[in-house]
Amino acid sequence: MALVLHSGSGNKNAFKALIAAEYTGVKVELTKNFEMGVSNKTPEFLKMNPLGKIPVLETPDGAVFESNAIARYVARLKDNNSLCGSSLIEYAHIEQWIDFSATEVDANIGRWLYPRLGFVPHVPVHEEHAIASLKRSLGALNTHLASNTYLVGHSVTLADIVMTCNLYFGFVRILTKSFTSEFPHVERYLWTMVNQPNFKKVIGEVKQAESVPPVQKKAAAPKEPKAKEVKKEAPKEAPKPKVEAPEEEEAPKPKPKNALDLLPPSKMILDEWKRLYSNTKTNFREIAIKGFWDMYDPEGYSLWFCNYKYNDENTVSFVTMNKVGGFLQRMDLCRKYAFGKMLVIGSTPPFKVKGLWLFRGQDIPKFVMDEVYDMELYEWTKVDLSDEAQKERVNAMIEDQEPFEGEELLDAKCFNVRMSGKCHANDLHTIGPRFSFHPLPRAAINPQLPTPANPLSDLYSAGVFAAAADLVSRLLSVLHSGSGNKNAFKALIAAEYTGVKVELVKNFEMGVSNKTPEFLKMNPLGKIPVLETPDGAVFESNAIARYVARLKDNNSLCGSSLIEYGHIEQWIDFSATEVDANIARWLYPRLGFGGPHVPVLEEFAITSLKRSLGALNTHLAANTYLVGHSVTLADIVMTCNLYLGFVRILTKSFTSEFPHVERYLWTMAQKERVNAMIEDQEPFEGEELLDAKCFK
Repeated sequence: MALVLHSGSGNKNAFKALIAAEYTGVKVELTKNFEMGVSNKTPEFLKMNPLGKIPVLETPDGAVFESNAIARYVARLKDNNSLCGSSLIEYAHIEQWIDFSATEVDANIGRWLYPRLGFVPHVPVHEEHAIASLKRSLGALNTHLASNTYLVGHSVTLADIVMTCNLYFGFVRILTKSFTSEFPHVERYLWTMVNQPNFKKVIGEVKQAESVPPVQKKAAAPKEPKAKEVKKEAPKEAPKPKVEAPEEEEAPKPKPKNALDLLPPSKMILDEWKRLYSNTKTNFREIAIKGFWDMYDPEGYSLWFCNYKYNDENTVSFVTMNKVGGFLQRMDLCRKYAFGKMLVIGSTPPFKVKGLWLFRGQDIPKFVMDEVYDMELYEWTKVDLSDEAQKERVNAMIEDQEPFEGEELLDAKCFNVRMSGKCHANDLHTIGPRFSFHPLPRAAINPQLPTPANPLSDLYSAGVFAAAADLVSRLLSVLHSGSGNKNAFKALIAAEYTGVKVELVKNFEMGVSNKTPEFLKMNPLGKIPVLETPDGAVFESNAIARYVARLKDNNSLCGSSLIEYGHIEQWIDFSATEVDANIARWLYPRLGFGGPHVPVLEEFAITSLKRSLGALNTHLAANTYLVGHSVTLADIVMTCNLYLGFVRILTKSFTSEFPHVERYLWTMAQKERVNAMIEDQEPFEGEELLDAKCFK
């Protein structure tokens, strides 16, 4: 059977595979009489791509969706062709520019164009943000092309095909000459590429847009006049608007008050204490600690010590600190009623985690115990203020006193206090940074994992996620990123599976380290992560993970056949465009990134995310892994992207609609530990095996 591409004839995403086929000599037939909105809604099509998006490539071994994955598959159908590069570093750079094209060029063109065409609500301030982001991306591309005819090497590669198709779409629809003239090398590149014979055969003549499309007005207005006509024809029904009024009054009904708001007024004003704590830079004990006890109201508030139950698990410093950080983020729901200090203690593992919390009322709030799953990971003890030793312990924890109980402080974190200026003197003694946790969306989840030790341990503290930290001592390539970045996790986990040596750069400070001239030479946009290799730098996290995965031959991460490779690439791209992108469109505006928060755009992002997770849930209902019967690179990328959502914004009430996605995420988090137990791995969790028995 020939390869059949299901798509309309003018689709730029279909062009990618068709042009790749021209270069490789592979025969790809464009399906006849394809009608968008009809052909892609049939049961047969939805079996190939449950989202109904085009293009889809039908092969003798199964269907492949996601246009860049299809193009990769077609390019690899012919061995030893230049589209995929002649070395591993060339392959990595090709993947880097493919992903850059998708996330930095195509995505921003779409965010500018699609709202104007009526596909997405048009919000002027978001359009401005999209244009600014696109200009930054084209500026970086322009700089690269100033000294390069092609994106990689000295001939056309798959990166050029994908980039050209995405630029072509922008050039003919919205990027006018007055806009693109700022990027002369991008212009030269585009016109050079579209006039290559293999491109021209597929795309045809290209004419640049002469104007920016006007914003399409919605044509849904006729309903209102009809409603008015009904009122005129039936005067007796004039009172009906009064019937609607109660509904309008009920909609903005005030939310039930929190039980803590119903407590008798307290003389302690929590915000005043937080301001005092934040603004005291010197003489901390004399000013802030004394001020705390002067303000403290033992009738209106209570103090609690907490001790982490599973300190023996805290063998990796950054994982332990991130675990505490995740807990504090999930505590955001009680920010009006609480103040907290969390200490990570010890100079060598295992590290101890202890905390002090001030809560409104005499008990730990019930809604906190119900919603924040981390609470059960700690032992909670109410402070006895009649005991001077306990009172002094409170002082020491608020002050970040070091040594604390005879041990060094690795880190000290404060819940819900905005720090201004320099930290007070004692902060300078802590090894780790003090964090100010600003309000974040809550993601309280109870994964309920069936493990005997700690069923609710943070995602990346388990198995292969935690093991990634041990790579620091085995240098091959250097990964420039913060230690808690989910995009860095992709490469670190891939390295664990392949045994490749990757070092996470030390003392990386976001906003500083990524703005240096040295970093900007590696990635002109200043985004992380970047992998520094002996052969050059690679940016774009999925490209880095692909590179690391291929450093070891014949490993299962990349698949055992061409169709498996196609499906792995398909799910990597699906994870990027359908899962990660929609999580970001929901989360980042709430954090103040990527433009202001606009409710209608948030609703659109949530709806899109639900569709994507629904499709993923259906696939996982019949599959343990995304592809095949073992972990692949697709699982690593998908898990890292889901991880961000699960710990930041996807609450249990949201994810419960997708039980197979939940099961998949938590299974992946524990995967390496399960492997070790099945394999009778020795040493197991740092100890020798005396015996291993199997029940059959």
